[in-house]
Amino acid sequence: KGLDGWGQYNYFVDNEMSKISKASHKCVWFAIFRHGLRQTNIAEINHQRLADSIGVSKDTVKRGIKELIAQGLIDIVHQGGWNRGPSRYRIHIPAVQQGTCAKK
Repeated sequence: KGLDGWGQYNYFVDNEMSKISKASHKCVWFAIFRHGLRQTNIAEINHQRLADSIGVSKDTVKRGIKELIAQGLIDIVHQGGWNRGPSRYRIHIPAVQQGTCAKK
C-alpha cells in the first residue's frame, strides 16, 4: 500500500522540497498536488488558475513546471492551451510503505 494524501505531502516536504530552487516553484508543486486526484495522482489545471491561486505570474508558473519536470516530480500527461483545455500533470511520489518514509 502506498502513501495516502498526507503521507505524500509529508514525503515531498521531507525528501524533495529542498531540491527545488525557488519558493514560488515549491508553491507551484503544492497547488498542483492540491488539485490532484488521489487515485491517479493526476491534476488538471491551467497556468492562469495556478498563477492566481499562488499569487505569481504565468511565466513563473511555467518556469516552476519546467523545474518540477526536470526534478522528476511531475510530468505532463496532456499539454493544455487555447481550445485544448487545461493541462494535466502526473504527480510522482514514490510508492513508499506507510511508516517507512525515512529521509534520504
